[in-house]
Amino acid sequence: MRTNIFLAATVATASGLIAMPAGADIPPPPDLYDGPPSAHIGGLTFEHQRIRHVGPAGAKVRHLLGYDTYVFLTNCDDAKSPNCAEARKKNAIGGAVTKIDGVVIGDNVQKVIDALATNGKHALTITLGQDVIDQPATPRTVAVLVRIP
Repeated sequence: MRTNIFLAATVATASGLIAMPAGADIPPPPDLYDGPPSAHIGGLTFEHQRIRHVGPAGAKVRHLLGYDTYVFLTNCDDAKSPNCAEARKKNAIGGAVTKIDGVVIGDNVQKVIDALATNGKHALTITLGQDVIDQPATPRTVAVLVRIP
């Protein structure tokens, strides 16, 4: 009797494993960020977003490397504004803002708000969007000069 129960449990477990899709996705851990989700400053829109890293970069077969959150430069209002034109010229829209005036931003939109709170010129270091996802050994970055009136 015990043997039959053991065999039935083994078959049920094996059936469950077989029924699972081979490419099952790993759910992301919870995002514990509690700051502002976005900010619109100087005609530019910055958003806190979570992305999946896949890699290794350039490999034929890539796999999930993990999840992370960043502040992305997601949009700009007017293509005629100097800040928007500069961001578009550098292909920075869609990239992750890594530094403003040399200060690391991380995934905190409030740091962007604080860094751009003063009038004048500010240097943004932005990692290009695809390199944020692919995680190459040397990600491509661009410097965008933003003017806050």
